[in-house]
Amino acid sequence: MKRQARHAITLIELLVVLAIIGLLSTIAANMYLQRLTLARVAATQATIHEIETAIAQYQVDVGQIPPSGSGTALAPTPPDNGTFPAQGCGYLFLCLTRSLNGAMLSPLDSRWHGPYLELPESRVGRMDGLPVDSTTPPASIQILDAWGRPFVYIRSEDYAALGGTQLPPGSPFSGVEVYYNANGYQIVSNGPNGTTLDPPNRGTDLDDIANFKNLSFSSGSSAVPAPVHSSARSSARKGPGSANAQASSRAGGSAASMQRPMSPSARAALPTPAFTPFPSPNRKPSAAAELEPTATTSTLSLALSATPSAEQASHLGTSSPAPSPKPAAEQTFTLAPRTKAPSPKGRK
Repeated sequence: MKRQARHAITLIELLVVLAIIGLLSTIAANMYLQRLTLARVAATQATIHEIETAIAQYQVDVGQIPPSGSGTALAPTPPDNGTFPAQGCGYLFLCLTRSLNGAMLSPLDSRWHGPYLELPESRVGRMDGLPVDSTTPPASIQILDAWGRPFVYIRSEDYAALGGTQLPPGSPFSGVEVYYNANGYQIVSNGPNGTTLDPPNRGTDLDDIANFKNLSFSSGSSAVPAPVHSSARSSARKGPGSANAQASSRAGGSAASMQRPMSPSARAALPTPAFTPFPSPNRKPSAAAELEPTATTSTLSLALSATPSAEQASHLGTSSPAPSPKPAAEQTFTLAPRTKAPSPKGRK
């Protein structure tokens, strides 16, 4: 008996399979990392919005916004947050969760009705991002972003002393204002790469996340470009006129197609609109018609002809117009005379 030869996997086939698996794994890993970064950016932005809401509630109750930076001293001792540039947001966390003296049950100000902010344990830590322990001063506990790094918080009174972020020279408000959020505060996250520019440009790097990011008018490299829609990119490549054409086509493409000139043959093929010679039943007769009811007869004759014109014959490809058929039967409409109804006084 003849033995059938067994087909084995060659080394080349094995290498091809491994290369395909490695390529797919690389693509999947890159997509996962991109989605993870986008999710962390969205989470950091949401945290900044929560902090802004909490600061607004705190300001309504207490009448002021929390002090800048971090330190070790508790109220009534003045904050020791004079380090330049400002570090973290310890006093912000203290005011929004424990009152400025660190005692929630006996706050420094009786108008304090917090806590105003609730954070998960993963969003609270020390300046180095490590978990809080018993040796951590209360005014040094930080609010962390999605990458485990503390936010930097500076209120407007401390911009000059603690390194607030200034408006770029190209801003339309740089002539009358110096800093972003001139009457408020600045909250900055260093973003995915964990680095930022030095004051007074902190928070203006391409990947930084701040509560003043959308107010940047700078044309330099530090400004974040506005997102451009794909249709706008294509219109920019095609020329300035194509953008208007795309906008008009999106606004009324069907209306523009209906305004195209029609050929004579197509116009001749359109049906004749219906015409109703009878008056409207809601129309009130005139005074003359009521006083002098006369028998009035109106005759409407519609002669329907299918004879094409010389222009239509030329479009249809014929040398001369077709012979005129016999006219269709005339349609005659006779209106009955309108008489005045007898008055009720004559009835007995």
